[in-house]
Amino acid sequence: MCHRSDRNLGARDFDWEIAKVLSAEFEKKHGDNPLQNARSTLRLLEGVEKARKMLSATPEAQINIEYLLNEEDLNRTIKKDEFEAIIDPFIRRFSALVKDAI
Repeated sequence: MCHRSDRNLGARDFDWEIAKVLSAEFEKKHGDNPLQNARSTLRLLEGVEKARKMLSATPEAQINIEYLLNEEDLNRTIKKDEFEAIIDPFIRRFSALVKDAI
């Protein structure tokens, strides 16, 4: 039997990477970064988590967060290919972990 782990690798990391991408797009469009506001960060992470779960069954997911920051909405469709490209570094870390365990 063999055991390997990485305590800093999981779905929360996926969500955080997607949230960083979406917040950068939001900041570019509206001039405010949702990650600098605690309430907006939590709402953004909730929306991203919901989309991530939907992407496990469908090829694309809609992220809709009304009044995310300063009465501005976030409406975005994310496709599974885009999601996989964003989280690719984490997938590589996970693959290395599995290979090490084998």
